[in-house]
Amino acid sequence: MLRVFRCECGQKMKVTPEMLGKAGRCVHCGRVVTPTAGNAPPMPPRRSDAAPATEERPQPSPVPDSGSDLSEAPDLEELLVPEEDFEDEYEGAEEASRHPPAPRQPPPPPRTRRPEPPQESFGLDTFIRAVDIALDWRKIVVSMALGGICVVGILICIFIGAQDNDLIPVAIVLGVVWAVAWSGIFAGGVGRLVEIELTERRRAPAREAWRFIGRRFVGLAFGTLGLVLAAILLGALVNGIVFLIGMIPWLGPILAGILTLPLFVFNLLLFCVLWNVWIVPCIMAVEDCGAVSAVDRLVQLVVRRAGRLIAYEVIANSIIALVTTLSMVIGYACLGVTAGITSSGLFVGLGMRGRYFGGPGISGVLTQIGIWITVASAVVAILALAGFAGVYALACSTVVYKAARQP
Repeated sequence: MLRVFRCECGQKMKVTPEMLGKAGRCVHCGRVVTPTAGNAPPMPPRRSDAAPATEERPQPSPVPDSGSDLSEAPDLEELLVPEEDFEDEYEGAEEASRHPPAPRQPPPPPRTRRPEPPQESFGLDTFIRAVDIALDWRKIVVSMALGGICVVGILICIFIGAQDNDLIPVAIVLGVVWAVAWSGIFAGGVGRLVEIELTERRRAPAREAWRFIGRRFVGLAFGTLGLVLAAILLGALVNGIVFLIGMIPWLGPILAGILTLPLFVFNLLLFCVLWNVWIVPCIMAVEDCGAVSAVDRLVQLVVRRAGRLIAYEVIANSIIALVTTLSMVIGYACLGVTAGITSSGLFVGLGMRGRYFGGPGISGVLTQIGIWITVASAVVAILALAGFAGVYALACSTVVYKAARQP
């Protein structure tokens, strides 16, 4: 390891381990010096004690007479390296010590692709799974709330028509428009919850439905209404044209006979669309798009896969009718038995005490409270059953679209 020897005159020289203990002359002042391990420390990484280049070097002092013959002492110029070479060789090391390199950053971890969720196949088993989806209380509560608002609007229209016979047509039109528009809003909110559960396999909170309704309120309302009006007008136009073709002499009956099968397919598809008016809100919920885009996707689906769409609609409507009918019949039967038992016990007890409904005193008040609690419970049960039926129908409609669009 190299060492640094400093002469009394200030000259610095490099010393190898072999030079230690050997006498020689300084290359600057000529003084006889002997580098040892004590006066020649190891070379530091940086040169902090070097004299500036502008300083004048001190004049060499006379060499003391040691009494020995130094004429044979070798010149250290052959053994010691001058300062110029020292500076040239270690100048880069000094700069590196002043500006240490930045710590090396660890390499970034390799980017791994997130595994894509497996493509789910939507078939007949998914309609059975829709029963479990419809039994979620969050969807039923949202369905009950939106259905209750729809019923209130219809009752207001009935009340308007009951005030004057001339307002009955207006009330009927308003009631139909309100029911269709609000059914689209209802379908969009509940359909969004169904789509999240089908895709992400989790029960979404109810606020997801209200958030989606807030973003797509106009499209949900007028998209469903526009689809119904367009389907009715298109059906009337196509059937009217075929009717007029059949009235043409000679060729009319032949052309009408040729158009019978295409007209049957068209009317079947039109009936499926009108029967399942929630298909547009369901497409909006699945694709998270506007009403115009949803109608465009529906038209493309009809053009490319009309047969599959019709088949799935027929199967879905059959399953919906079976499930909802059974649930309604069983539910209302149980509700009737329950309400009959509670009200019969109430009125039998009143008859035994010689009381009647609404009689005076605290007994009459408690009787009325009990009756209203029974009625309210029955209404909640009816709304819950209707909500389950609506949620299941929406789940099946969503499955119909997802199954029909899959490759």
